[in-house]
Parts: sequence; C-alpha cells; structure tokens
Amino acid sequence: MDRRIALLGIFFVMLSLLTAGCLVPPNSGNATVQNLTFRIGMGTNPVLGSDGAAIAIVEFTDYQCPYCRQHATETFPQIEQNYVNTGRVKYYLRDFPLEFHPNSRNGATAARCAGDQGKYWEMHSLLFQKQDEWSGLSGSDLVAKFSSYADSLGLNTAQYNSCYSAGKAGAISADIADGQEYGIAGTPSSIIILPRTANETRLLGILAAYPQYASQGILALGKDPDGKYVFFIKGAFPYQIFQQALDSS
Repeated sequence: MDRRIALLGIFFVMLSLLTAGCLVPPNSGNATVQNLTFRIGMGTNPVLGSDGAAIAIVEFTDYQCPYCRQHATETFPQIEQNYVNTGRVKYYLRDFPLEFHPNSRNGATAARCAGDQGKYWEMHSLLFQKQDEWSGLSGSDLVAKFSSYADSLGLNTAQYNSCYSAGKAGAISADIADGQEYGIAGTPSSIIILPRTANETRLLGILAAYPQYASQGILALGKDPDGKYVFFIKGAFPYQIFQQALDSS
C-alpha cells in the first residue's frame, strides 16, 4: 500500500510541474483540524445511495484520467458494496475535467445526458470501462462512439444526441468552480463529509500515519460551518484509507 501511495505522490508532483497552467500545488496542511469557511456542495448529478445515510462522499472526477479509472474500477466498487449499499453512505459525483485531457468535458457531457434519461451511473461506469476505446477519438468519431454507448444502455438516442449537441457547459463549469474553491487541483479527489459525532482522534490518526501527504494537504481534515467533519483525499488512494475514514463515524 505504501508503494502505491508513494507513486501517487510522485504523480501529483509531476502533474504540477508539467501542467502549471492547469493545476496548482495542493494546499499546505498538517495533522490538525482546519476550520473551513465553506460547505461542500453536492452538485446536480444523481446521487447514489440512501437519502438517510449519515455520511456523504463527493468525488471530483475526470473521465479521461487513468487514475480516475483506477479509482472507479478498483476502489469505488468496494465503497459501494460495503457502505453505499448498506445505507451508510450517499455518493455524489462532480466533474473536474483537466485541460490537458481534451475529451474529458465530452465524457462529462455524455454521462450527464445519460443521466437525463435515468442512466447516469450506468454511463459513468461504461465510460471508465471503455476509456481506452474513446479517449483518443475526436469529432464525429467521438460523437458516434458515445451515441453507441447510449444505444447499448437502452436510451432514446435521438434525445441523447440532441442533449449531447446542446452540451452541459454550465453545470460542468459550476463543478469546476466549486472544486477550485475547495482546494481541488487534480483528479480523482474525494471529500468525505462526516457527522459531528465522528471520532476526531481516529481521523487525525490517519493524517499522522501519512505525514508526507498531510503536510501537502493531499490528505486533510476540516470542520465546516455546521461543525461536520470534512476529510479530503486528493488522489487514487487505496480503499483502506477510505475505510479508515468512514469507520470513524
């Protein structure tokens, strides 16, 4: 696990160096509770999970990002099985397309248009499963590929194609703006919102166990204006990190 996290740290540093115009270094932090001046918004994509769940996870994703695919195919299914399906967590996805991924906005649009017909999460999964198939396409080839995915999900393709042509620029831009306000610089980035009764000592213990990431704000803990705990996980960390944070409540 430590080797995977070390590679993740190298990845974030490389992205900061290679794409300084698109990304900024993570906010500095440490093993303390920061007082946040903002509340985490949930966005407009369909939520997965029970309305009565006490914990929320808000993930910022980029459909062309290989690390987001890793999270979506390896870590998320375990979170879904053990926490979402058991009624403990409700899961929200927000878009954070990075400028050096030219098709990432198109992927976000494809998912949102599928969502208009009740198939958001199905398209979300399909886009990551087939990322290598569509990420290198452009123009009409990309449009046709996404339309074929919509058809495979049983969507009304005429309605879907009309939605895709119109785009979802406003909603996607709103997600980006919120992510930047929350200190998001890369993807995937997950924010776990825990009740005020969460075990602060256990949450701080996670930061203390990984000081190299707490010191850079890649792992961070805050409290929002309502007193809820907000745990930031910026990167494709293993399931065990999420498990530790979620089990603090």
